[in-house]
Amino acid sequence: MKKNSRVISDAPESNAGDDLHILWSIRKSLELLNTDDSALKAITVETANCLFLSCPKNRSRSSLLLLLNKTSKMKFFYYLFFALILFGCNSSEEKKTTEPTYPISIKLFDDGQILSLDLSKATFRVKAAPWLVNRTVSCSELFDSLWYVPLETNDKCLIGRISEVLFTEKEFIVVDRKTQRILRFSANGDFLNQIGDIGRGPREYVGIGDLQSIGNGDDGHLYIGTFDKLLHYRLNGVFVESIPLIGRKEYIIIDSSSIAVAQDISNGNAPYRLVIQNFRGDTLQKFPNYLKFERPKTTISNSALVSKFSRYKDEIYYKFPYSDTVFLINGSKLEPRYIIDLGKFKRPDDWIPEKGLQPVADYSKHGFYQFSFEVQEMDKYLYINAFSTGRFGGHTKCFLYDKSIDSTIFINPAKVMDKVYVNGFENDFDGGQPLMPEWVSYKYTIGRFTYLNTITRYPDIIKDKYKSKTIRAQMENIIKNHDTNDNPVLIVARNRSFQTPNNNVSN
Repeated sequence: MKKNSRVISDAPESNAGDDLHILWSIRKSLELLNTDDSALKAITVETANCLFLSCPKNRSRSSLLLLLNKTSKMKFFYYLFFALILFGCNSSEEKKTTEPTYPISIKLFDDGQILSLDLSKATFRVKAAPWLVNRTVSCSELFDSLWYVPLETNDKCLIGRISEVLFTEKEFIVVDRKTQRILRFSANGDFLNQIGDIGRGPREYVGIGDLQSIGNGDDGHLYIGTFDKLLHYRLNGVFVESIPLIGRKEYIIIDSSSIAVAQDISNGNAPYRLVIQNFRGDTLQKFPNYLKFERPKTTISNSALVSKFSRYKDEIYYKFPYSDTVFLINGSKLEPRYIIDLGKFKRPDDWIPEKGLQPVADYSKHGFYQFSFEVQEMDKYLYINAFSTGRFGGHTKCFLYDKSIDSTIFINPAKVMDKVYVNGFENDFDGGQPLMPEWVSYKYTIGRFTYLNTITRYPDIIKDKYKSKTIRAQMENIIKNHDTNDNPVLIVARNRSFQTPNNNVSN
């Protein structure tokens, strides 16, 4: 015992047996336990019967006034009680504000999650892994408001099949994949104009790739990726310029002077996977492609697996099609930000369609349950959409990674009718159809009112419990006036900002 003893300074100077000695003992014990010097600032005797204790790191408990009980038997318990409070003063706010260490690995699947598998019927069921939170998610958890936008229907803007929607705060930019048209609607859904047209002229697009809007109103801008060029229009439809693209039609505008462009790696020998260029078409930065392979002449590219870009505030993210890593584009560097672990569902590194593997045989051998994923970062969450890339396809699993507590939610499908479940969020704003996210940005989440024409036959789609009478009335009015041949109705939700106090749903 003597070998491990420690001499504590100031002990001889204390007055043994009195209140100051007990106080000194408490303070010295806390100093030994607490490594944060700034947590406990002062313990002073105010009067013979009270002590003043200051802990400024936690402003909600910046100081405590301790009244001493003259009963000596109770003194010890009072001191012990407030010593525990002081020890808790070591602010927990530091943990909340600590910057995360990147890259962050997010595990979605493991080898033991397949409940049933039938390749002949193209069906399989997956259970949530034990480390995931398995539950439904309500709209009010993610969004501070939700509303409906019926797109105007007339001969100039009939929509066959929507493939993309952008929202600029003032208007919606809608891509009709069936007619290869880009249509502009007001925030209320009124048709405004068409932007560009399909064709092979200098101001026309052959195919519609990635879209990006900057600004809003007639003076806003729209950029259309179309193979080897980027077409720049005003949102009112006026053509501005054609910008040469060094690569594919997948791109994202980084700032006013640079564009990130994905490269076509399907030939197996592409030198680069990503190029940063300016608006004149000059190369600013190249990122090497490490995926090299021999490709037979008879194979075709897998169009389902393309490079993906996303934006969170001023940060630009990039995902290579055969990679499990989401990179941050930071100047001349690609910094790993998120690693998505697909477990058993990850496509094997040596199994790439462009290598010429026979589809039927290989999907039977490897299993058709091979997934890729897309991500979109929000203030609090990372939304992860994992989808099957196999021969049968169509299987989608959705996740939310909570950045604040390092936890992942496996989103249970939302119930529409007794036997119908969809990938989406329970609509507790108005009790209507779940919001099935199709177009997600860091500000807004947009889906379609898919079951609009089904409600007359299945009224139980609409729930009795809801939060907003105003949104409920809007939904009921749309159902009443909508015709089966009308253009689609959008469900638009504004993502909740977790940097400001939560907004309550108003009635």
